[in-house]
Amino acid sequence: MNADDLRWYPVSKGDLPGTSLGLRPQRGEGFLTIAGAFASDTEVAVGYPVRRLAEYVPPVAIVLKSDKINDTLAWLKVYAPEYFPLSQFARVISEKDWEDCTDNLPGDFGASDIWANVILGEMLAYSPVDADPRLTPLSRHLACYSHAIARVKAAHGNPAVLKECTDRLRMLENDKQFVRREVSVRDLVPIWAIAASGVTYRRESVDASEIVGIVLEAIAKKEGIGFNPPSSNVRLDEFPDLMGESIEKRVLAFQKLVAKVRLQPHSDTAYSVWNSAIVAAGAYLVGRGTGHMFLLRRYNFAGAAPLLWFSLFSAVHGPKGWDPIWARLVKGVERQIRTRFSWTDSSEADISWVEYLWTTRASSGRTSFTDIARLTARTLTIEIVPGASFQLRLAGDELDNGTNSNAVTVLPQFPPPDAESDKRLRAVLSQFVALADAAQMLLGKADKKSDPMQGAMPFDDQQALSRRSKAKSRSRRSTSPGDKTGPSK
Repeated sequence: MNADDLRWYPVSKGDLPGTSLGLRPQRGEGFLTIAGAFASDTEVAVGYPVRRLAEYVPPVAIVLKSDKINDTLAWLKVYAPEYFPLSQFARVISEKDWEDCTDNLPGDFGASDIWANVILGEMLAYSPVDADPRLTPLSRHLACYSHAIARVKAAHGNPAVLKECTDRLRMLENDKQFVRREVSVRDLVPIWAIAASGVTYRRESVDASEIVGIVLEAIAKKEGIGFNPPSSNVRLDEFPDLMGESIEKRVLAFQKLVAKVRLQPHSDTAYSVWNSAIVAAGAYLVGRGTGHMFLLRRYNFAGAAPLLWFSLFSAVHGPKGWDPIWARLVKGVERQIRTRFSWTDSSEADISWVEYLWTTRASSGRTSFTDIARLTARTLTIEIVPGASFQLRLAGDELDNGTNSNAVTVLPQFPPPDAESDKRLRAVLSQFVALADAAQMLLGKADKKSDPMQGAMPFDDQQALSRRSKAKSRSRRSTSPGDKTGPSK
């Protein structure tokens, strides 16, 4: 459903709580555009689908007027905090975002499995080195920068929306309220550029070596590195065994390539990109596809970036280069990102971008989002732009709950006792040991004097003698030979 299928109504900030719950149904035909709703100088425009049930009419979109955002959200936070954020009721966007996202330019990200490969590479980059790829949760796609970019490409054709999304991801990357990531936006931008170009070579005749050459040439053009790089750069033609038929020679050639890359500079962006890509290319050539991805985990000196480029080689190569495990994961991710965007769909985010931005500026410290209902306890999902959500782990929640795997456990420290305290403690322990020994001696003497016959302890001597005589009398009667039982004749 597109924006033309919505009808807009002006709503004051005081009416937002009831309107959000569907308790204040709007009357009349409404306006076709938000400009009509904002003509009355109101703070908010709420959108409803043209076809809706009369008995229950909640809004599907809430647009905040640009110059009234701060006043509206501040009033809501103070006087109706249980209704903040509004994203728990409907999609919330700013007036500017609405204008940028409704320019009628259709979104298209080409073959969806290209972006699924890129997202999978980022998912694996966040996984522990010794993790089994087969057990990678598909739900992690929501926590990938590439997922947000792919959703923007699919939903919006306006280049300004894509640029705005990238800038907002950079802002989130630097926000100390969230856990720092192994992958940066800078690492991904050249990969996104090549993936967005839609270049794919899925002919049966194209092999891994040709794919690697095509992608490396594209990297050189995107990064400003000549395809004939300087002599200090590593080139694949220095390792001809990578193209050979022997798997053993290919592995040895890859080890030599890694050893040479280790000596290259990594601080410069262009060299860093090239080094990461060349290591990924070597691993891709060893397996003639994705089969030897584990080599990148074994030689992980370059960080997570080689895995990202490895996934790009796989995306360009297509299904011919995928091993069964990789193919299953790619198709699982593709299923998550292939859904079409509709303004009437509910957002999967905890908070909208405009609400996140206002909350961050209005709050201090790491407690900005602790009172917000979230999908999971230790994460916050933000809708970067309409239709593109991004999940981040909260740094404060992670530390408070002791889930930070990199955190150092600090044990409580107790001051050592002084000499006088230590002397008194030893004296008390010596007295305790002496008392224990005396009690043991007394118990031993009592055992020797006690009657060996088991039974209840007598209260006095007379009672004991009475019980003993009764017991002996019963014993004699039960063993007497003349004693007979039964009726007398």
